[in-house]
Amino acid sequence: MRSLPASMLARINGTAEVLAAACLAAMTGIVTVDVVSRYVFNAPVASSIELVEAMIVGCVFLALPAASATGTHVTIDYFERALSRRLAAAVGTMADLLIAAVLAYLAYAMARRGLEMIAAGDQSPVLRLPVGGMALVMGGCCALTALVHAFAVLARGGPPDTEP
Repeated sequence: MRSLPASMLARINGTAEVLAAACLAAMTGIVTVDVVSRYVFNAPVASSIELVEAMIVGCVFLALPAASATGTHVTIDYFERALSRRLAAAVGTMADLLIAAVLAYLAYAMARRGLEMIAAGDQSPVLRLPVGGMALVMGGCCALTALVHAFAVLARGGPPDTEP
């Protein structure tokens, strides 16, 4: 049986991957329809730019927790090879804690801004969608990614002891 953090990571990862893939598929469909209608029928889809922007937000921010959960984001390990295994694990734990803290703050800031935008009635120019909703999605994804990094620390059993 997997630990609670590991099973939560798997659920977060699976859900985020499916939603990011759906955004990517929707974005591909929207662009295809827009290009065909623009060049074949000389009638572009008026809202295609707004829809693609929303799908980009969804694709990027929904992929963030999935990439963090699977470790498939870009990493540079120049120094890790020179460190002992215990020290490298300690550095990894500290990095996860720092990333979790920064992303938690970004989640708070984006959610706050999103709520301000909704309260002000900010809307997209063509579809009149509440743009604060996108900020809330971005904040939620940052919060999920912060949880992924916090759960990664818990899955390791907490911060490892550093070498003397």
